[in-house]
Amino acid sequence: MSGLQGLIAGLKSTAHRIGAKAALGLDALPSGDLQQLISSGAISELVPGQQIVAPTGEMRFLYIPDHGCLRWYNRQNTSKNRNKVHLCFCDVLQEMLNDGRDKRYVATGDTSGQFHICYSNTEQDTVPLDVCQICYRLLHSKKYGEYTGFNYDAYAKDHNYYMPFFDGVSSGVYDIDYPADWPQISYRVRNERNWTCEQCGKNLIKNKRALHVHHINGVKSDCRDSNLKVLCVDCHSMQPRHSHMC
Repeated sequence: MSGLQGLIAGLKSTAHRIGAKAALGLDALPSGDLQQLISSGAISELVPGQQIVAPTGEMRFLYIPDHGCLRWYNRQNTSKNRNKVHLCFCDVLQEMLNDGRDKRYVATGDTSGQFHICYSNTEQDTVPLDVCQICYRLLHSKKYGEYTGFNYDAYAKDHNYYMPFFDGVSSGVYDIDYPADWPQISYRVRNERNWTCEQCGKNLIKNKRALHVHHINGVKSDCRDSNLKVLCVDCHSMQPRHSHMC
């Protein structure tokens, strides 16, 4: 080992011992559906109502980094409108799992209160995120502040078995945007399914713009036919997490 390599190894070892944090980007964070996060060792098995932890005992936080909707629907980029951070396996996560919409989460042990998000495949940001209100109530404590302005660092220090250096389990991040050929995909799928809403049966061949293609798992880049459902505007707006379309 060269002198430089030895120095680098020594610095890494020291950082590990003192609990230094890496400046992580989204590409470094474990991502995927809940079962993939468990299988990769990013989080332990989930227990309803219980805190989310790593196999080694540190607290983990789950959130969806995709904030493209802020741009698409011209919403203010405030903590109120951003996705929430989950501390526990709450009813919201269970609902997302049941609906097959749990494939967009990332896991982090960063306690700074600043979370990496993205508005598109190329545009990222680091912003504060509020705690899920259901998770907050499951803590039965206001010791760490309100769900807005939550003190992630104090919470982790009180609950971690220990806080080692955490550099993530890199597995890549799904594309946030629709694929470049989405208009062609959308047209093909609607045409193959006879321009008919698969939920209410309404035929919209004479009003094609009122017929949408819905991504069942919420991942816009996942355009497998099995993940696509043709829906009229009304039925689309009634899908989980689609109230913004009403």
